[in-house]
Amino acid sequence: MLRSASIKDLNFLFNEILEGSKSGHFNSEFYQNPKATAGLRVNLESILSGHGRVDGPFAYGLVLENRSGKSVSFLLISALEGNKGNEFWMLSTAKPFRKQGFGNQIIDEVLNAFKAKKVGVSARCHAESEIMYQMLIKKGFRHLDTTHQGVRLLAIDF
Repeated sequence: MLRSASIKDLNFLFNEILEGSKSGHFNSEFYQNPKATAGLRVNLESILSGHGRVDGPFAYGLVLENRSGKSVSFLLISALEGNKGNEFWMLSTAKPFRKQGFGNQIIDEVLNAFKAKKVGVSARCHAESEIMYQMLIKKGFRHLDTTHQGVRLLAIDF
């Protein structure tokens, strides 16, 4: 079941992002720099409390639960500057639940909602996030560019 994330999901999202940053899937500063770690937590608290990002435009979170009600995957969506669309900002599936289709499910449900509203979506994938990159390409995202840090920029229009 896909649902809106709330402050009750803080530890799940925070821990998943820290784990992902260790592997290079998210900004490594979240794991390596105590100030960035603290800033991440403050940002997540603000988002999950309905106040949006501290460091940027509006954002919200979604959590996917399995049939047992266990949180297995999350997606943070952020508005782009100047109200120019939405970005899949951060997405992760907890390690025990990977390769079971949960990542695809959360992406499909959100893309279908954006498609119905004719709203485009962008995404950024670090080089280490090859599986996510391939998933998004298969769903119709176009590779627009790659930054000098190796982050791939993607977009899909409806």
